Amino acid sequence: MKIKCLFIVSVLSCFASLGHAQVRYSADSYLADPEKYENQRVTIYINSVDVPAINSSSDDEFRIFRVSTLGQEKGEFSYGGGIYVKVPKSDASAFVKRHNNQSNAPKNTSGTFKKWKSSDGYQTTSFSYYIDCTK
Repeated sequence: MKIKCLFIVSVLSCFASLGHAQVRYSADSYLADPEKYENQRVTIYINSVDVPAINSSSDDEFRIFRVSTLGQEKGEFSYGGGIYVKVPKSDASAFVKRHNNQSNAPKNTSGTFKKWKSSDGYQTTSFSYYIDCTK
């Protein structure tokens, strides 16, 4: 009986985690099957932007931010994981202000889903993919 209950709980947990991973317009939905989305245009709902940018002291013409996303399913928003977003340096301040405005519903942004190249210098084990909004 205990084994049966543990099995049922395990199966339900698995389905719950799969459902969470597939919430539309979230980092989790793209990271669940990254090869499918690589080099494709994607849209995410941004809940918040971590500041400062991870390359805020560089001379690059872009800034890279870690963002927390929300996913949408049946008109409801839920936590959707985190991912890095690359934005033009000229838009960095406006990007942070636009997406950290907690009084409004989350705003979406679109970009190309890409994999870090080891030569980029930003690759981490947790976040080996990012969304490029510079083009």
